[in-house]
Amino acid sequence: MDKYLISVDLDDTLLTQDKNITEESIRYIQELERKGHHFIINTGRPHQGAIEYLKKLSIREPMIVNNGGAIVYYDESYDKVVDYITFEMDMDKVISFNKKIKHMLHCGTVTSVFKFYTYDLEKTPFWVIHKSKDVEIIEGDISKTLNSKPHMSEYYVKKEFEKEFEEVLNQEEYKDFHVTKWGTFDDVISYEISSLSADKAKAMIYLANKFNIPLKNTISFGDQLNDLPMIECANYGVAMINSRVEVKEKAKYISEFDFNHDGVINFIKKIIQ
Repeated sequence: MDKYLISVDLDDTLLTQDKNITEESIRYIQELERKGHHFIINTGRPHQGAIEYLKKLSIREPMIVNNGGAIVYYDESYDKVVDYITFEMDMDKVISFNKKIKHMLHCGTVTSVFKFYTYDLEKTPFWVIHKSKDVEIIEGDISKTLNSKPHMSEYYVKKEFEKEFEEVLNQEEYKDFHVTKWGTFDDVISYEISSLSADKAKAMIYLANKFNIPLKNTISFGDQLNDLPMIECANYGVAMINSRVEVKEKAKYISEFDFNHDGVINFIKKIIQ
C-alpha cells in the first residue's frame, strides 16, 4: 500500500470553532498512523502553541511550526523539544532592520525556538503569545535584546508609517526576507517576515523527502494565504470550504465539509482507501 504524507493546518482547518479536534478525527488519524502514513501538523503557531494538539492525537510525528520557519520534535511525553530544524533568518539583518523601523511600530515580535522577543508584551496580540515554561519571553528593544537565531518576525505598523516601513523592506539588504502583508486592523498594519527558505510547502517537502514519500502522495489542507504554498505544492492541495476566496480560487480541490464537520478526514477517506 502506498504511504502518504498529509500536511494539515490547525486553526479553521483541523480544529473546530472551539479549538478542539473531534473524536472521530482523532480515531481516524491514529488509524492512518498505524497503517504507516504520516500526519503532519503544519501551522503558523509556534511549537508551544501547537503541542497540545499533537498530544491530543497521541501520534509520534514532528510538527512544522511558524509557517514553515521550524520543524520540531518533542519527547515521548510531549513535554519538551528534543530536536529541531530551523529555516532561519540572518540575525544581523534582523537586528539592522529593527533599528530602522522600531519607531514605526505599535508592537513587534521575533521568534526563535526557545525565545520569544517582544517590544511590549501588553500590546502584543493575544493570539501571538503562547506562554510556556520552555520558551523565555524577552521584552524590550529587539535590536538590543535579540541574541538567538530567529526564524520568524511579526510587525504591527502604525498606518502613518506604512510607506516608510515598506521602503525599508525594499532595501537591497533585505531582499532575502519573505514578507506577508496580512492587512489593516484599527489603523495598524500586520506584516509577517521570514526567510525566503521558509514556508509551509518547503518544510512539507523536506519531511516528505525524509520519509521517502513521493510528491504524488502528498495531501495538504488549509484555509488562509499562508497555506497557499503547500496547497499549490501538494498533489492533493485542498482548500477548506470555509477558506478565503483567494485560497479556494487557487486550490486544486475544495473540501466538502468545513472545519466543524471533519472536513479534513472526510476528504482523506476519498483518497486513501
